[in-house]
Amino acid sequence: MLNFRLTILKIFHLFDKSDRKKIYLITLIQVLSNFLDLIGVALLGVLGSLAISGSSNKQPGSRIESVLKILNLDNYNVQYQAALIGVLAASFLVIKTLFSLFFARRTMYFLSYRSAKLTENLISKLLSQSLQGIQKNSVQENIYALTGGVGSIVNSIMGAAIFAISDLSLTLIMLFGLFYIDPLICLLTIVMYVGIAVILYMLTGRRMHLLGIKQGKLSIKNQEMIREILSTYREAVVGGKRAFYIEEVRNHQFSIAKNNVEFSFFPNISKYVLEITLIIGIFLISGIQFYKYSAEHSVAVLSVFLISSARIAPAILRIQQSMIQMRGSLGAAAPALKLIDQLKNVKYPLSNSNKFNREYIKSKSDISLTNVNFKYDEKSNFSIANVNLLIESGTVNAIVGRSGAGKTTLVDIMLGVISPTEGEILISGKSPHEVIDNYPGLLAYVPQDVYIINGTLRENICLGYDKKEIPSEFIYDVLKKAQLSDFVESLPQKLDTYIGDNGSSLSGGQKQRLGIARALITEPRILVMDESTSSLDGETESNLTNAIISLRGQTTLILIAHRLSTVRNADKIIYIEGGKILASGSFNEVREKVPDFDKQSKLMGL
Repeated sequence: MLNFRLTILKIFHLFDKSDRKKIYLITLIQVLSNFLDLIGVALLGVLGSLAISGSSNKQPGSRIESVLKILNLDNYNVQYQAALIGVLAASFLVIKTLFSLFFARRTMYFLSYRSAKLTENLISKLLSQSLQGIQKNSVQENIYALTGGVGSIVNSIMGAAIFAISDLSLTLIMLFGLFYIDPLICLLTIVMYVGIAVILYMLTGRRMHLLGIKQGKLSIKNQEMIREILSTYREAVVGGKRAFYIEEVRNHQFSIAKNNVEFSFFPNISKYVLEITLIIGIFLISGIQFYKYSAEHSVAVLSVFLISSARIAPAILRIQQSMIQMRGSLGAAAPALKLIDQLKNVKYPLSNSNKFNREYIKSKSDISLTNVNFKYDEKSNFSIANVNLLIESGTVNAIVGRSGAGKTTLVDIMLGVISPTEGEILISGKSPHEVIDNYPGLLAYVPQDVYIINGTLRENICLGYDKKEIPSEFIYDVLKKAQLSDFVESLPQKLDTYIGDNGSSLSGGQKQRLGIARALITEPRILVMDESTSSLDGETESNLTNAIISLRGQTTLILIAHRLSTVRNADKIIYIEGGKILASGSFNEVREKVPDFDKQSKLMGL
């Protein structure tokens, strides 16, 4: 229970000071509005007493007379008094209901916007990290945390807490009114409603918490499984694995369905138990009142009890369900809370500039690495060890070596994607982050597996920018360099042709060339290509490589390649093995220094 309270308090402090003040204000207004219910219920009690005394031609009790005097109704007949009090009671109860409806809507708007604000804050921090920080969690864990997890924190937990406090205040105010009328009835009401609610919460709260944790895990697993099936569809068809996947999905969906049924059903138990409690309470209190008191007093008390119960029972039910929902949602929110903890010390001074830009610094675009070391964690060995390297501006540079030698890691360090454990990286005398923040677009990277969005060719080339900012002539220029212009011209809608989910209408080579065009759109001063021509046929690769190398002089090129024929004419070959640079220089110089590289060259007839 202590951990539950601490977690709720921790969630409350996720809101900034201004938002916390608004939460206090919203809660206070809802609490004060509950006095309208008390007045309405009290007036209905007066109405019941007047009905009994009027039908028996008796004078109303002293309390009733006091109320009539306050309302200046003591000199009117019973019919007029009853009619006016009935109208007043209904007015107070209706106004309170409408007031609650209005503030419930405003509260939900407030929480929804704060949910979006928290997601924005988290994704800003997440994207401000290096690559190894983002990879602490799986892609699906991060997606769930930023969507369903944040929703559980703000709407299902904080929202439930705000409404629970309002309902709790309503319950206490109604119990205070009952205590004033009859302490015994108040005590019985507490025992019946509050006692039952507490017992139910104790019996179901932990179960709901465990179901919430399971729900979060199942949701993440479900997304991972569907992604796996769609991403490996060809392998599944050829390998005859579709039946296996169908069975897996079926079993998983049944598990989700079973968990959702339990998660949805548990809160309903309280509803039926409280309904039974109300029926028992009516008979019990009726018997006590009519046995001990006059009919007038008994009907007045019973009226107040019934009307109070009409407010107290639903309020207690909502409180109990809110508490169960909060316990359950804590489990569903666990991935988001975990992500928040991971990012609590991350600052995000990202550049505010997201405009398309081709204007860069006029100085040379060289890269220097001094005493650079890197390892993924404290227990692992160095992935990059004692690297000292100078890449001169405007040159063509090739990084070669066996698979797993550290080529991509070295490039990630150069570009600021990951931070070195030790050492210094400078691009034109500035750190990679300074260059990226101040001159976005100066650096460009083309991965081996190019990500294609479900959109048009234009949208894919302009990815990360407002497509309206980039003239069509710029796009056609880079398409020509990427050897794609003829293909685009053959399409019925040219640049505005939809290319399907993940580029389903494109070949592997066309996707890679599209990635190259995307990288070239800003006319970068430094271009890194990571096996970016591996899916091309020999002729296309040769033409594309020549087009890229023609940028020599105005653009610093860094190529990661296995095909040595594509990098033979590079100004500098950098051979890396085991995270160390064994040699750098011209193609022939590296052949002389590294026997394995010479062997590979001979095997390729070079």
